[in-house]
Amino acid sequence: MRPANFEYFSPTTLQQAAALLAESEGAGRILAGGQSLMAAMNLRLSKPSRLVDLRRIPGLDSIEIGADKVRIGAMTRHADIIGHDGLHRRIPLFRQAGRNIAHATIREHGTMGGSMSLADPAAEWATVLSLLGARLQVVSTEGERWIPVEEFFVSYYTTALTENEILTAIEVPLPPQSTYFGFMEFSRQSGAFALAMVAVALQVNAGRVDHIKGCVGACSARPALLQLDAPGGALPDDQAVDASFDALGLEPADDIHAAAQDRKQIAKTLLRRCLAAAYAQSKGA
Repeated sequence: MRPANFEYFSPTTLQQAAALLAESEGAGRILAGGQSLMAAMNLRLSKPSRLVDLRRIPGLDSIEIGADKVRIGAMTRHADIIGHDGLHRRIPLFRQAGRNIAHATIREHGTMGGSMSLADPAAEWATVLSLLGARLQVVSTEGERWIPVEEFFVSYYTTALTENEILTAIEVPLPPQSTYFGFMEFSRQSGAFALAMVAVALQVNAGRVDHIKGCVGACSARPALLQLDAPGGALPDDQAVDASFDALGLEPADDIHAAAQDRKQIAKTLLRRCLAAAYAQSKGA
């Protein structure tokens, strides 16, 4: 199929982009890679009257590592995030998770901002950035504001962005050097949407686990954070891990891909394995 008719604009400044979006009165969409939007338009599931392409606006595709935070431009491609060695040294979770994103073509053209704005609960960056406590910068003709990641995702494919706002950057606080990460997801085949995914962060000092944080994706409308106790500085046993997961009260989708109960059991298994893998990294560091 072909998309419905639309106007196309390729501004060179954020101010121009914001003005063009505002002029559309809610009928415009931002083009930030187009890997999901163009497919939806071709199927006429989405019929925007105007597309505002951000590709010609400078400064939206950079990765900056500061003293206490990382800033990633919203137009930064998945492949550039995965391949950034400096980012990998400080927060290896980005590469661990990013390698699971769809297929090579999607990773080469899709962007972090596009993925976050879509708010697919099975998207890797949503789970990663929720675990890391990111905040998101958005702009409009009315100015700029920052949205904490826990407030950004509202429900399935719904964010806190207003119809005239543009996501421009993501900031992540740098974790302590003693932090070790794990990421795992399960899908029916390579490149398919995950039935469940888990990211974890462990702070380990001299073999002692001081703090454990996890995030479960693809099992609810939004990424779900959980804290786990480390009794005596050790990893919790499987029973304690399962209890922490159950306390989230998640209600995954029950569909043709997997039963809800199966998704929950998969997520529990991934959580246990992720914790063990992250701790093993600390032992080999």
